[in-house]
Amino acid sequence: MLAVLALAVAGCSEPEQPSTSLPTAVSTSAEPTLEALGPADFPVPPEAREQTEAGAMTMATYYLDLIDHTKNEVGTPALDAEPLRALSADCDVCGQIAASFENGQSLGYRYSGTELDEPDFGTLTVSGSSADVPFTVQQSALTVTGPDGAEVRSTPAVLLRGGMVFEWDSTRQAWVATQLNLVQDT
Repeated sequence: MLAVLALAVAGCSEPEQPSTSLPTAVSTSAEPTLEALGPADFPVPPEAREQTEAGAMTMATYYLDLIDHTKNEVGTPALDAEPLRALSADCDVCGQIAASFENGQSLGYRYSGTELDEPDFGTLTVSGSSADVPFTVQQSALTVTGPDGAEVRSTPAVLLRGGMVFEWDSTRQAWVATQLNLVQDT
């Protein structure tokens, strides 16, 4: 036993060269994980979860895309308009849009068209925890058909002018829509 211990100590007695690099820092606490927001197949982008002007703009783009995403789901069993509500607070128009999709789903409607082109955003105004985002967006022609395939309604392409107001939700670490205004340009 003494011989083994002596060999171990002897092996350690040779001079070592100093390290040329510093050890890397080890994190002692895990990074906080954010609650997932949005549909599983279309989650809120990380940039929209930053309390910055860029974060508010990313959320504005995402919310308009989410409306398109939800509309495309109408007529399929997977439709879920809840993310539109979950990413809004006391937003009447947001709730009306979600209710319209759910009503269309319950009636077996299918939507074709109504895609929103890339929005043209005006000057973003951030004041404290509130962001006001003006925009215009072209919506393509819409056709709604019933479960029997008969046309229920159709509308031509329109230019929509509007704006969104977002409030920063520090609990969810995300911008939440509190107001959405849309006016058809004539």
